[in-house]
Amino acid sequence: MKFHNLRHTAASLALQADVPMWKVSKMLGHRDITTTFRIYSHLTPEGREDVAERMEQVLRPAKLGSKLGSSTWKVLQMGRF
Repeated sequence: MKFHNLRHTAASLALQADVPMWKVSKMLGHRDITTTFRIYSHLTPEGREDVAERMEQVLRPAKLGSKLGSSTWKVLQMGRF
């Protein structure tokens, strides 16, 4: 494993443990917190909610219902995939 991968993993774990973004940024030695935010914002609660909302919009029955069979859509809704 490369050092960069370990560094990225450490930052990801810190953010998932609710360590504030500014502290992770400081730990990584980023000059500006925007660098940290740009790379890791998907790991914040707000970022995860944004991804979930966008995925929900993409997977709505109105868009996929006709392309997927009704049984396939029911499986997606139940989260058994």
